[in-house]
Amino acid sequence: AFQVQTSCSSLGTAAMRLITFWVLAPLALAEGWFQHNCFELLKEPLSDAPFTKAEIHRLLQHFSQNFDVNRTGAIIASPGATPALGPTLPGGYRYHWIRDGALSMSAFLHAADLYALPASEMEITFLQYVDWVELLHERGSSTIDEPKWNIQKAEPYALGWCRPQTDGPPLRARSLMQAGRLWRKYAGKLWDLAKKDLDWLIAKQKDGTRNLNKVTCDLWEETTSNDFFWNKAVMEAALLEGIQHSQEVGDATRAQAYLDALQEDVGDVTQRHQIWSFFFTGKYLTECPTTGAGASCKKYRKEIDGAVILGLVHGRTMIPTNASHSSVPLPTDLRVAETVKEYNKEFCSLYAVNRAESQGKNQLPGVLYGRYAADGYGAKDGGNPWVLITAALANLLYQAAETSSATPLTHQELAAWKAALNGGSGFNGSPRD
Repeated sequence: AFQVQTSCSSLGTAAMRLITFWVLAPLALAEGWFQHNCFELLKEPLSDAPFTKAEIHRLLQHFSQNFDVNRTGAIIASPGATPALGPTLPGGYRYHWIRDGALSMSAFLHAADLYALPASEMEITFLQYVDWVELLHERGSSTIDEPKWNIQKAEPYALGWCRPQTDGPPLRARSLMQAGRLWRKYAGKLWDLAKKDLDWLIAKQKDGTRNLNKVTCDLWEETTSNDFFWNKAVMEAALLEGIQHSQEVGDATRAQAYLDALQEDVGDVTQRHQIWSFFFTGKYLTECPTTGAGASCKKYRKEIDGAVILGLVHGRTMIPTNASHSSVPLPTDLRVAETVKEYNKEFCSLYAVNRAESQGKNQLPGVLYGRYAADGYGAKDGGNPWVLITAALANLLYQAAETSSATPLTHQELAAWKAALNGGSGFNGSPRD
């Protein structure tokens, strides 16, 4: 299907649909390629929030226990044992990941704002994290894209690992800038740290390419590419926020340098990561670029990857910026709806729990997402649904609801979301839907 799409790119969409149907439909029937979208909507909105205040408070208590490990400021991925991993991962998840730590700190700051955590406690925890970041920066720029750190030694993980990982620096810079807006008294120090990560991102290597275009491992630490949707989306957001911050502090030179890197080396992130659906109903987003993808991207079938959902959730700026607009689409965008629809179909076909629901057994609203189509981690029959990605889908839908309350869906967007969520005749694309 991809070869036909590519070779016939000059033909109109209508002609392509006819070719697809007459040439590929018989083969698709024989191979079972037609996938069912098993997404189920709630019949009515919940009368109460899904989690009580007491439950949220308890969750935040557990969450905060991962912060400031042994007064180091580090954020541990998980303090518990991981018996399922056996000897394959010495030390389990008792390490600090740059990406996970930055995302966790950002979520912590956001939760503190929402749920009024004690200000003094939150500030102490954050300042310990700042000390940890300073300590890691002292290790030098050669380790800035090391993903996994030994907490006791404040050194990169010594054994083999999928490295480098270039999403950590931009995410860390964003969390520091976020905190600078929360605590203005620390804004100068936080900006000094954040711009180290951003300056590294745009710095050029010996061959003339910028660090943001280095070949990197993906966030699942299995696949390599220099152009993952997730990485480029969070890089773009970080640089846009960096431009805004540079302008606010009067650093026009740095603002221009970040803008040059965006225009020259990041470009339109979405344009390079979209592909037509099987029957050309629309374009959906992919983790690897649709042209020039490497062998590992093809091996793991990265055209369907939950990292894209995470990129849509985290890839837009947290503040208004004066620079060029983000190329990551709005949550209500036609391509986002098409992405949700195609991902629904893939994960419905992959996981028995979703298939059982589509057959009327234990039918529950929603759908469970996994990491990617060819995932084999954690199950003999090939991957599992992940709470992380399924929750990210819920987050994306919350964002879409918020966006639709300000800007109603277009006719095309409404039709696409109705198809993605199996909306009935009463579905009108409102925040309630």
